[in-house]
Amino acid sequence: MSDETDKTDAVVSAFEEFKSTYDAKLEETGQAITTLTDAVNNLTAAVSNVEETVDTVAEEQKSISVKSGRIGAPAIITKSNWGLELRNYVATGLNTRAVTTQTGANAGVIGAAGGYLVPEEFDKNLITLAQDVAPLLAEVDVQSTSTPDVKIHVDLGGTGSSWVDETGTNGLYDPTNTPSFAEVSVPFGTLFAKPLISHYALNDAYFDVEALVTDRVATKFAKEVASSIINGTGVNQPKGLLTHTTAATADSVRAFGTIQYIASGQAAALPAANTYANKYIDMVTALNPIYRANAKWYAPRSVVGELRKVQDANGNYMWQQSLVLGQPSSFLGFPVVEVEDIPGVAAGSLSLIFGDLKQAYRVYDLVGTTMLRDPYSYDAYIALKTSKRFGGTGANTEAVKVMKIAAS
Repeated sequence: MSDETDKTDAVVSAFEEFKSTYDAKLEETGQAITTLTDAVNNLTAAVSNVEETVDTVAEEQKSISVKSGRIGAPAIITKSNWGLELRNYVATGLNTRAVTTQTGANAGVIGAAGGYLVPEEFDKNLITLAQDVAPLLAEVDVQSTSTPDVKIHVDLGGTGSSWVDETGTNGLYDPTNTPSFAEVSVPFGTLFAKPLISHYALNDAYFDVEALVTDRVATKFAKEVASSIINGTGVNQPKGLLTHTTAATADSVRAFGTIQYIASGQAAALPAANTYANKYIDMVTALNPIYRANAKWYAPRSVVGELRKVQDANGNYMWQQSLVLGQPSSFLGFPVVEVEDIPGVAAGSLSLIFGDLKQAYRVYDLVGTTMLRDPYSYDAYIALKTSKRFGGTGANTEAVKVMKIAAS
């Protein structure tokens, strides 16, 4: 009996040992499965993050393509890395952001030349700095566009109305006049600047290439655009305010697109002393009160100097000097802005403007500035040939009046 008991105990002991070993193996396997499951989950999450990032980049690239008005827009250039990208491009000529295709008449030209499409922030900085350099830019309506094919539609009025009774005539109201509209095509032109950067400056790690380029280009563009707002021919450049047709007739009878002038009363001079105030008051009252609320005087320094001397019949000066920093002086109660592009006094010249230029004139900034590196034209410098397109024209010629130096 003891032999059988011993055998039974041995079997039980062997089973317990087997069970213990098996349980340990099961536990190890379970831990391995859990670890593997966690790894798979982490990998899945990482893949999802990558897919989201790719989708985000694709959307941003698509957005840039739309904003730039170009097909196949370049990889993303942010404000944070733009300075480094520009320095690298100027120093080496290597350009990973080359424009390959663009729309319009010059399609493919920029890409073929290895041009550089700058980021949107650069465009905005150009306009902001340009307004500081040329205050006239801040006086007009500046809008952005992705196409040079811009049309301005102007309501010429003519909408009719009539008094009616409750039932009308046979249940119908009498017909009224319908409004008429005019279409204005905005002339565009390409502005070109070529800032020079020395090789010594590029070797200085602390030299701010972006600031130099932005400042020089903005200054050049500002002066040219401001000049075109006043004197632009409309041929491959904006049409200037003073190159529009002028006439002495009032708004109600003057042809659309024609600016009304008030004659100075003298063939080659500003109004005579005895009619000083009257002529300027005529300009103010000729402007529709709708535009008078935001109206200003615009004149070159020489004319501003004469305005300061104007007195009424009692010897009181019509000029009010501003005593507040940043606030312009006024003439007949309206602010005065000095604009040197307006011609000085001469026979037949238009030497004084009065009106609301935000309503009268519109500038269009075609989104997208391109640069082309030129390391060959100069020994000591690298030139950055920078171009940008602007358009502009008179939008509402009733919102402004001019003084013509003429007897009548």
